[in-house]
Amino acid sequence: MGSLLANTGQLEKLTVEIHPKNANDMKDCKEYEPTFIQKLIRRCKHLKYKIDVKYPDENVPSSSMQCAEEERGRKGVVEEPINEKLHPDEWIAKLRPLQNFVANVLNPRPVVKIALLDDGAKLNHLDGKQKGMSFRPDNVQWWVGPCSHGTEMAHCIRKICPGAELYIARLDDSRKNEPEKFTIKSALEALKWALAWDVDIISISWSFKKAVEGEKDEYEKEFTKLVESLLGSKESHVWFSSR
Repeated sequence: MGSLLANTGQLEKLTVEIHPKNANDMKDCKEYEPTFIQKLIRRCKHLKYKIDVKYPDENVPSSSMQCAEEERGRKGVVEEPINEKLHPDEWIAKLRPLQNFVANVLNPRPVVKIALLDDGAKLNHLDGKQKGMSFRPDNVQWWVGPCSHGTEMAHCIRKICPGAELYIARLDDSRKNEPEKFTIKSALEALKWALAWDVDIISISWSFKKAVEGEKDEYEKEFTKLVESLLGSKESHVWFSSR
């Protein structure tokens, strides 16, 4: 739809159906709706009084839902179920209309800064804007070596959000015979580095085994305290994505 609207300046009428999956989605959509409409009007001048936004899903409370459902029933409209099971990567393909909308309609295009704390990322075929830092003690660069998991994560992020700015932190993965792949010290340093860049999302696709009380080292205590402070702060706008 995004690419279509970008090239349809004479569009006179538009009906948008939004299908939130829960009450929080509904709230976010309602809050963004006025901004969304104004952006469409700036793109298509004839749409000023002819944009109809509907929320027709059964499971999301809405004052106009019942009328919308009845209208769809009269027209015999059959829709795909929202909670259908998708094959790997299929759900990413479902986001392509949104990607086109962001790329071709929204102006200026929103920028999201995503920090990827992992085992580095290869630059081969990694288009877009990115910068990185290695936190290994031997100073091996963030794009050198296998970087298998981090590279896969970087490509997944770009599939979902092609315009994302990546801040790639390579944690200390130099240990060979330790139960934990990364050191907590390098995780703490990388997290501080990411926050210094004022990122919006921090991707952490790994975990540490929780130490027994009294055995935590100074880095684990500081790392835990920093994460908890960010999650509990009303002023923080950082989202954590973890497994």
